[in-house]
Amino acid sequence: GNGGRVETSGALLDVRAAVDASADNGRAGTWLAQGANVVVANAGSVGVTGAPSVAGPIVSAASVEAALDSGTHVRIVADGLGLPAGVLAGNIGMAGVRLGPVPRNDVQLSFEAASNIAIANSSIVNDGASVGLSLNAASGGSEGVVLLQNTRIDLTGRNSTVGIDAPVTLLS
Repeated sequence: GNGGRVETSGALLDVRAAVDASADNGRAGTWLAQGANVVVANAGSVGVTGAPSVAGPIVSAASVEAALDSGTHVRIVADGLGLPAGVLAGNIGMAGVRLGPVPRNDVQLSFEAASNIAIANSSIVNDGASVGLSLNAASGGSEGVVLLQNTRIDLTGRNSTVGIDAPVTLLS
């Protein structure tokens, strides 16, 4: 059969375990990790020049890579909900991370932020099966940007794609 669906959500998200929603003989399942803000990191907070700092709730980079390796689609969503008024919310941050998935079948990595996506000093590279990457900022109807600072994206699978749905700022 096909893979399943796993949802991990809450205003304050902290995920450090591997999630596997794959299928041996069917279409890949999906892991949804959803919080008010989401940091994909090895540890700590993410700060990127020219963009708001995103701190706090963490989805570990190792968990994301393990899910992709297992053949599971990964969807990271920062919805901005559940935080007190005046707190910067709806942002995804990633800094100092190397994602190098080697999935056994084609998978999709999606970042969807109600406000901004900031990725710095990181890389997303793969060999083997295809990895699709989708970066969607301002998904909540607000203004938002995708900021890529000193970041390498190199997807070499036969059907690999990169889609960005927001203004993009590139910094070296």
